Amino acid sequence: MCQVLDIDDIGLSRWAQVEAIEAKERGETTKGREIVRVVENENDGTTVAPAVQSKGPFKLLLQDAKGVKVYALDLRGIDGINTSMTMGAKLVMRNVDVRRAVFMLEPGGVQVLGGKIEALDKAWKDGRKERLVNAAKAVDEAAS
Repeated sequence: MCQVLDIDDIGLSRWAQVEAIEAKERGETTKGREIVRVVENENDGTTVAPAVQSKGPFKLLLQDAKGVKVYALDLRGIDGINTSMTMGAKLVMRNVDVRRAVFMLEPGGVQVLGGKIEALDKAWKDGRKERLVNAAKAVDEAAS
């Protein structure tokens, strides 16, 4: 059993992820080429924007009960693993291949139990956009 400390969508560029976060902040999402605005719920006045989830692949930073941290890759798409999952969520893994110290996650070998560590989750979500922007800028600077 491990808990999720970080998750990276390696299927989208960092700039595309930043744009998706900014669109969500504005209350927008896309459906094909069409931009969909936030819809206000008539019953209780809350606003709901349709969510578009990336299908990955995802790189996760996991920690076990002893505090050992390892990276894992979800290349095939496991239900419950995405960038909107809560940090601190627990995963049960069985018969997982390990290649070059990275866990290779398969749908049949991983069960997402859920859970949340409030402080970790809040800090991760609050700092995600800034981390993506900084990482994208570092790559741009290294390329030039």
